[in-house]
This record gives sequence, structure tokens and C-alpha cells, in this order.
Amino acid sequence: MKFLSTILTLALAGAKINNSFLGGRTMAAYDCEDGDHIFGSGKYRYDSDGHRMRHMGGNRAMDMETGDIHHVHGWDDEDEDDD
Repeated sequence: MKFLSTILTLALAGAKINNSFLGGRTMAAYDCEDGDHIFGSGKYRYDSDGHRMRHMGGNRAMDMETGDIHHVHGWDDEDEDDD
């Protein structure tokens, strides 16, 4: 499972570098709690383990599977759109 997670992380990172994923609006954030990278755009994104994360404002995001609140870095409020 970790191998698949690593492949997904690298693929999404490459898409961010190429600025082609989601029309060039992809932003990456870092989950300081478990070391995962979070990819996507808007209020809802996915971490490198495949968990859906919801931005709670500031430097907080909720893991939608567990309900745990995580400290995140790089997920700015202005990165969000209305979804």
C-alpha cells in the first residue's frame, strides 16, 4: 500500500510541477501530523494516503474518514474556491 501511495504522490507532484492538473490550479499542502502531502484545489483535497481532507481555516484540516483535526502547512485560505 505504501508503494501505491508513493506512486500517487509522485504522479500528483509531477502534475503540480507541470501545472496541468485541474487546469493549473493545483496546490500542495503538507500535513504536519503524519507527514503526508495534500493535493488538489479548493476546500476538499486528498492526502498521499488517499484520505479526503477538509480545510477548517488557518492551519487546520479535518480528515473526513476519522474526524481528526490535523495541523497543515501551505493550505492558504485564498487557495480555496467555492465547491
